[in-house]
Amino acid sequence: MTGAVARAMAEGALQNSRADIALSVTGFAGPAGEQEEEGLCHFACARRGRPIRLREGALRSARPRPHPHQGDWRAAGDA
Repeated sequence: MTGAVARAMAEGALQNSRADIALSVTGFAGPAGEQEEEGLCHFACARRGRPIRLREGALRSARPRPHPHQGDWRAAGDA
C-alpha cells in the first residue's frame, strides 16, 4: 500500500459522508519479501477546506511472533 492509497481512502470517506474530518490507515503487515518493508504504514488526515496531511511510519511489535507451525495451532475442522 502507498500514501496515495491512504489519501484516496481519506478523501473518499470525507466526500461520501457528512463528517468534517476523515482518517485512514493502510500498510503492509508481512511477511516481507524483496522490495517490501514489513510494518510500513501510511496515514492520512482529510479535513474539509484544508490540505490533506500524510504520514509514513513503521510499526514494530515488541513481542516476537511465533512461527506459524509453533504452538497448539489446529487446522480448520480439527477437533
